[in-house]
Amino acid sequence: MNIRKARPAEAPQLTALLRAAFHDYLIGIGRTPPGDYAWLAGALSGGRVHVAEDGQGRLLGLLSVTLDADGALLVVDHLAVDPAAQGQGVGRALLAHAEAMARASGCREMRLHTVAQYDHLVQFYARAGFAIVHRGPRPKGDDGFDRAFLCKTIETGEPAA
Repeated sequence: MNIRKARPAEAPQLTALLRAAFHDYLIGIGRTPPGDYAWLAGALSGGRVHVAEDGQGRLLGLLSVTLDADGALLVVDHLAVDPAAQGQGVGRALLAHAEAMARASGCREMRLHTVAQYDHLVQFYARAGFAIVHRGPRPKGDDGFDRAFLCKTIETGEPAA
């Protein structure tokens, strides 16, 4: 498996991957999957999307991240794995890639959120070292869903003073 920055020309394949990966997630919370993912074009042009691909170049998953202005925080905006590749370590590899990016950028923590009713996702992130710091609605654009907000402290490897 190789992880690299996504290319803008891959937008159609990434949209298809997102639709497949998020289909059951969205249906489970009573939402209709969107026809497109409006955020994707900006994230691609900003270099914030990374993909996992197999040896034949087939896209297995994607990760989109945002680094805050002062460089102290990396937010995992989206993590999606093709259903055919789930359970094969793709999500773990993408999260490890995000953590390596955070560490290389000098970030002190990573954050993400998911719908709290999906305990298997909360547990997945907990196994990756994230801890729930808050449960509740999104602070901006409340959509009526209880969310689990998770955080992971990035170890710098420097000795304590």
